[in-house]
Amino acid sequence: MVHRLRFRLSLIVSSVLVPALSFAAACPAGSPRCIAVSIGTKNTIPEAAARAITFLAATITTVASVMFLIGAFMIVLSGAKEDYKQKGKDLMIGSLMGIAVVLGAYAIWRTVLYIIV
Repeated sequence: MVHRLRFRLSLIVSSVLVPALSFAAACPAGSPRCIAVSIGTKNTIPEAAARAITFLAATITTVASVMFLIGAFMIVLSGAKEDYKQKGKDLMIGSLMGIAVVLGAYAIWRTVLYIIV
């Protein structure tokens, strides 16, 4: 079992890593005989930060919206229990404040990014 695993690992290393390393060593930058292959886009730090912040803002806004709906259901389904109504109201107010803070921070970030870039 261990012998098979070692064989497969050595096969992967010899078939993938060794040609890649030898190509990189044999082909200096700027050589006319080398072919440059792009395997993706080149992201800058501001672009990566903008994507991460956009993802976080969307995720937090979605979670806060779900919490708002849970608070609304708590109010609707509470019946005569005032403590559940109050908890639902507090949850709805808190989620609205969270959405406002996140979207305000996102708007400020986009404005700063627009001015810088």
